[in-house]
Amino acid sequence: MSYRQQFDRSRLAGIPGAEAAFAEQSDKAAAARQRLAASLRGTPPGFLATPSRRKEIKPILVSAGHYRVAFRRAVVLGTGGSSLGGQVFAGIARPGHGPELVFADNADPETFARVTTPEALAENGYIAISKSGATAETVAQTLLLIDAIRREQSPAALETRLMLVTERGDNPMRRLARRFGLSVVDHPADVGGRFSALTVSGLLPAAIAGLDIEAIRAGA
Repeated sequence: MSYRQQFDRSRLAGIPGAEAAFAEQSDKAAAARQRLAASLRGTPPGFLATPSRRKEIKPILVSAGHYRVAFRRAVVLGTGGSSLGGQVFAGIARPGHGPELVFADNADPETFARVTTPEALAENGYIAISKSGATAETVAQTLLLIDAIRREQSPAALETRLMLVTERGDNPMRRLARRFGLSVVDHPADVGGRFSALTVSGLLPAAIAGLDIEAIRAGA
């Protein structure tokens, strides 16, 4: 698909310095366009390559299957891009086709308290998402959640009730996973949070909600 943007009738004449400034910015835009085209001829940026990464689908479906069978409600901890894509997919999904999805996307103590009552801990499964593994709010929520599950359920319950999503490498979330024996799903390191709707950040909640994530990827 191609398009052309015309500025022939823009009112630059009469504005001091406008035409020169416009020409300068047009040259910069052309240079940026050339750099982007060159990058696409080699290794494309991660967010453009994401739809074709088939190997990521299976672990997402396996993890989603566990939450769909084991829990009445899936609570997603994460901020920004770690939460927004999942929220969109949850809004698209038809009610009743999977566990209820709850997004605790900030450190508000009142909201967090509601999803960590003794009754909630007995019914909920939890997913903590941080691409970097060092998002302060998400790490804090995860630490509080680990303490609550260990206290109200049992230390062994952590392995089945809490899953982490983060990139590979040494980061606070990975250290928590190693310390407490938590499952981890890898977040691609080359896709930033704002572009992550089609990664595990968005597709794991989508699959839990009953959406066809392979079709979502195919339509990207």
